[in-house]
Amino acid sequence: MMASLDDLLHDPVLEADLKRQQKQIAFNDNFRHALADRRRSARRSESSFAEVAPDYVSADKFEEAGGAPWQTPDASLPTLLALHSELVAFGKWLGPTLQEKAERHKIVLDVRTISSALWPEAVVVEFGSSWTGLNLPDGDIDLAIQRLPGPNHVRENLKLHMNHFAKALHVSKIATHIHVIDTARVPIVKFIDRRSGFSVDVAFGLQGVVTKSGEWVLANCQKMPQLKPLLMFLKLFLSIRGLSEPYKGGIGSYMLFTMLLCVLHLSDGARSPEHWRKASLGHILFEFFRLYSNDMNYKKLGLRPPNGSSKQASLYHRENPSWVISIESPEDSSIDLGRGTFDYPHVIQAFDNAYLTICSGERNGRSLLLVSGLLGQGRGFIDARAKLEKRLKAEVRPDVVTTGLKAASMAEGKGQILFNDTSDSDTESDKTVESSSVSEKSVKAKQPPNKIRRTVRLEDIGGWSDDDDDESE
Repeated sequence: MMASLDDLLHDPVLEADLKRQQKQIAFNDNFRHALADRRRSARRSESSFAEVAPDYVSADKFEEAGGAPWQTPDASLPTLLALHSELVAFGKWLGPTLQEKAERHKIVLDVRTISSALWPEAVVVEFGSSWTGLNLPDGDIDLAIQRLPGPNHVRENLKLHMNHFAKALHVSKIATHIHVIDTARVPIVKFIDRRSGFSVDVAFGLQGVVTKSGEWVLANCQKMPQLKPLLMFLKLFLSIRGLSEPYKGGIGSYMLFTMLLCVLHLSDGARSPEHWRKASLGHILFEFFRLYSNDMNYKKLGLRPPNGSSKQASLYHRENPSWVISIESPEDSSIDLGRGTFDYPHVIQAFDNAYLTICSGERNGRSLLLVSGLLGQGRGFIDARAKLEKRLKAEVRPDVVTTGLKAASMAEGKGQILFNDTSDSDTESDKTVESSSVSEKSVKAKQPPNKIRRTVRLEDIGGWSDDDDDESE
């Protein structure tokens, strides 16, 4: 017996399907209107894609599922649209809190206070991902001290300044695990902020405008807000696999951003920049993994990102074929950003696994991100995020610099620095200078040939050691 027309019209399966279609149509309309509004109005440099695209997840107030602390999408959504919704929510969760921003700013102020005490004419400049706001929660703070006295091109002069700065850090009580790395291409002093646990790299000898590349990144994020949440996800994706450190042969933030930008600006008719401006985050991420895992002929072709002379990215034939990716620097076409990525085969493998994972539509509960091919391998980042927030809320940061660093002066011509340290030392002060976690042996194992760095511990600086500090207390 055939079903009547009334039965067909009131079929619960059909009604549910129609409701889903209506919901999707409404979402698509809102999405198109949001993009049209964005094109008509100038956005601030810190615009995020979540600000200009509707958050489909929060609109329906889905319950958290799959163990994700961010909202996860409706299981009925198609894979790429569900991925878009989850990436928007994930980007909001991963972004810095007010406490994190304030703590990072205080660290910069502390370093400036010490620098001014040592060298009144010097300036401290923040750069890199921490300056652009594209850093992961545990990302380093990159600083450069410029306008130092004496010739900055003389390595011995820089070593003297670095040693004085390292000792001042110790005396000020703000830092632990202080390491002087004076044989790197760009000499740095590394330390961990005692209160927050953030890692800080202070570069010496950098000349010119160190924020130039960051300004280029921010300008592109302003034009295409989709870049920010995608970059944050990809940085974490590589980080949990140990593929985000350039000195280990991985992909750094600047190179990763350039690769992502190339995807959005490659034009072959079917994929134009205008097409990607209208695409969801899920579609862009899918295309990124597809291009850099299967489509790219690394041995013969290199990438040329958009620059001042061209608004589109392009491919070029390589003169020296190699299995390592080749991508021109947007600032200087003679520089190959990919030349040091000697671990790129593992990067390709990770991208290929992610591509196949998205193709399969695999989910962990309702979450697409917490599957093994994407972020599921390293759920520790969720716990680390929670611990960081808890630590920053519990800590009350005193003015440790002015209480610990009473006076600092350098005897001109003698290279001698004088301190009056009358503050009580923390019980952990004796642990601030342990054997380097970036030791010479470990760095040798991670460096390609002829790129060996030497790490100097504070006790190696002449005339001062941990034992002396213990006795004074």
